Amino acid sequence: MLPRENPRPEAPATFGTKRVAAMFQAFQGAQRTVEKPDPEAHRANFLMEFIKLKPPVFKGLSDPVAAERWLKKMKKKFKKLGVPQEYRVGFATYLFEGSAEEWWDLHINDYNAPKLCWDDFETLFRGSYVLEPHRPEMITEFDQLVQGDMTVAQYHDKFVELSRYRLSAVADPVSRCEKFRAGLRRNIRSRLPSLPDLTDFTEIVAASQRIEADHIQNNEGRKGTPGGNKKMGKKDQLWGRSSQGSSNRGSSASPGSGRYQPYACYICGQTGHKQRSCPDRQQQSSLTFRSWGQ
Repeated sequence: MLPRENPRPEAPATFGTKRVAAMFQAFQGAQRTVEKPDPEAHRANFLMEFIKLKPPVFKGLSDPVAAERWLKKMKKKFKKLGVPQEYRVGFATYLFEGSAEEWWDLHINDYNAPKLCWDDFETLFRGSYVLEPHRPEMITEFDQLVQGDMTVAQYHDKFVELSRYRLSAVADPVSRCEKFRAGLRRNIRSRLPSLPDLTDFTEIVAASQRIEADHIQNNEGRKGTPGGNKKMGKKDQLWGRSSQGSSNRGSSASPGSGRYQPYACYICGQTGHKQRSCPDRQQQSSLTFRSWGQ
């Protein structure tokens, strides 16, 4: 019978390996502690990058639309830069000047500003500069809104900005389209499909822009026609009179044809009436818009 072998003792190398591993882990922990960024330095770096984006200052003027635009620009820049939520209130108020800065100083103690989250700041800001103080005049502005001299795109932007003060008037797609359509210039509105066939707001805006583009192109084409109305004065062109004082007042000459075409209104581009009796002109002149700055 072979003699029993004694169990082998743990190899010294194994003990040494464990010790090295423990030392390595301790070193990694110490390294992570050293590399952890200083909170103030981290915030300062974000602020420097934020300032490089040239964010606009806010002076607290009584223009609710401008205040809402400023707030949207802040959110857009925060998202682009990835600014942490805990920095956003401080960065936004850093841009306050004038009465806005005074307003913020008054609210710091009441709302414990250092701990105020961004959502609460938005609510506070909108309540003071966007919504309640100006709601009555914004409702009136929306109710009286017409395209006037604006492009369709400009009219659309104004419509969207003011509609949130009058949500009941645009609560459903049909009401929204009816209101938008009613404010368009006659030369655009008259060429749109009827509402039962066009109740999508995006589609009615796009269709209006196409009609507007066609109208502009047609006007440019008339101006660029060789020999077209070169000898006519500005007033004569408006009323369709020839330079020789033709008695055909209700017509305009077609270049080279010797024939006369029905005159077109200078304001809306439609035939059958003149500028002084244009319905669009009468509608616009009867409206009085309030100034947001008052």
